Amino acid sequence: MAAEAQGRWRRIGAGWLLAAGALNAHAGWPAWAHCPTPAADAAEEWDVHLQVAELIQQEWRARSAPVALISRSGLPLQAIGHRYSHSGFLRDHATEATAPSSIPAVRQLYFDCETAQPRVFDEGLAAFVRGVARDAAARYSVVWWPAEPAHTLARTVSHDAQAAALVAPRYQAQAHVWSLHTQNCNQWLVEMLAAAFGGRDDRAGAQQWLREQGYVGSIVQLPGLVWLLAAAVMPHMGLQHHPESDRQAWRFEVSLPASVERFVQRVWPQAQRVEWCLRGHEVVVRRGWQPLDGTCTPQDGDERRTLLR
Repeated sequence: MAAEAQGRWRRIGAGWLLAAGALNAHAGWPAWAHCPTPAADAAEEWDVHLQVAELIQQEWRARSAPVALISRSGLPLQAIGHRYSHSGFLRDHATEATAPSSIPAVRQLYFDCETAQPRVFDEGLAAFVRGVARDAAARYSVVWWPAEPAHTLARTVSHDAQAAALVAPRYQAQAHVWSLHTQNCNQWLVEMLAAAFGGRDDRAGAQQWLREQGYVGSIVQLPGLVWLLAAAVMPHMGLQHHPESDRQAWRFEVSLPASVERFVQRVWPQAQRVEWCLRGHEVVVRRGWQPLDGTCTPQDGDERRTLLR
């Protein structure tokens, strides 16, 4: 009986939250109402960001790779069992009209809060490194493809029209992995892999290829009603297009950096991973697929880089 009552209240709660999400979507609230201006970083904070970005850039230069998968712990997701929230393509900042440069940038999908629209955006590496919430542990992961697939992927990632063609009309941070109506940043990225290696130029075709390759998303189990409320009312979130059984269970299958990295490791076993984690004025660097623990405790074989003060 207790389980039956719990299920009933979950269905009621999910129904109310879906209604709240629908109301919010049509209320016409100004986008800037949900876009508070972040506090400016102090000079000391920017100095840390720049030093960490330089460590990642040194690795990028040493490998001379045309593209890599980069992820950051942008949001504090520890409460739902995840450490990384956002991924993009680390690539040369050069365009078709310029020569190759030594400055990498990150091509990514993001939610343009002021216009409430998803957009493909090229961001400098230092700015990408900075994009970690102050209440989240600053950690970064880069996965390097073998040379041949890396060059194939780089050509697709640099194709502006292809990148735009795979953008859904609506951004949703926890979009269902197989939704054709909504999309998050990591889902756009993995669908770009389908364009590069599966020759698919639309979202339906990209998702079909991903299914054929055995791609699965990450499972997010929400710990309480507050998380569901946020999912329902925030403009870049929502509960639509998830299976009813998942909504009742307060769980979602979404693309997160962890699911993208698992897919890359399985399809390209020779791919390599490097992780950087900031601990005070020290950065712990680990090479390999075994992730650092929750406190980034260094183990034998890990590097420890002391930042300048």
